[in-house]
Amino acid sequence: MHSFAWWDHPRGFNTRAVTAYTLPTALTSARPCRLGDLAVSATAGGAGGSVIAGVDFHNASRTTCALAGTPRIEVLDRAGTIWQSNAADRTGRAPTVVLVPNSWAASGGWSVGASCGSEPVTTSLRVALPTDTSSRNVPLVIGTAHPSHCGDGRPRRPHPRELGVTPFEPIDKPTDVGHFVLMSSLVASLKAPPTVQRGSVLRYSLILTADGPSGLMSDVCPLFQQGLSGIAGAGSYELRCDDEVTLNDGQAAAYDLQLKVPGGARLGLTTLSFRFLEPDLAAVTMPITVVR
Repeated sequence: MHSFAWWDHPRGFNTRAVTAYTLPTALTSARPCRLGDLAVSATAGGAGGSVIAGVDFHNASRTTCALAGTPRIEVLDRAGTIWQSNAADRTGRAPTVVLVPNSWAASGGWSVGASCGSEPVTTSLRVALPTDTSSRNVPLVIGTAHPSHCGDGRPRRPHPRELGVTPFEPIDKPTDVGHFVLMSSLVASLKAPPTVQRGSVLRYSLILTADGPSGLMSDVCPLFQQGLSGIAGAGSYELRCDDEVTLNDGQAAAYDLQLKVPGGARLGLTTLSFRFLEPDLAAVTMPITVVR
């Protein structure tokens, strides 16, 4: 059986760009977002000989704000030279995206250059909002030092105002496929001592057993919540996934978990609960008795 030690990685739900989405809201307007309200991350990948990039915007503030129009983007090389940028903002050409706290929006699908070149070169995007005078540099890795006209026979040169940046748009809620497509083939169970002292740490194990030809733990760590009914448990954590695990039918992996029991916890029978948030699966439970 594969065994994994406790990984104390708290992580809030919908806080990672790889699984993030726009939270539903009945609001149709809000104050304009400021750059200081947002966590910003860039993505890039090869497609058809080009590097396609995008930027994700996460409302990390405590209040609701809105994004409208098109972000201002500049592609910088390592020396700080601006190789590409977009033209004037197209504010008003796209619906306003209202972001409640912890919600996301994106601008993506624009080509920042060709995927040729000898080695990947770390560059950056300088990102600004249509309604904010400040800017922020976000790391970006692309395939050539000069992301412009690679291989078309013309000299490599900056060409500002030609970057086809798209307006802000909402991000659909991801389904249970993709990163977690095979999680449903794993049967979860708990292994824990029958009693735990209040004021101590409950150490227990999550057992995942493959119920099918194979099961694969994702390289994106799934989120989970744990708790003792009415006593302990708050927030969410990432399940350890620094090692990729393939499980054949009947094979299992064990994950050592920990849960702090408050010193003032009531004595007696309670319920230990573990539930995956990604994908959203039913909780696994077992009885635990809290003792002095």
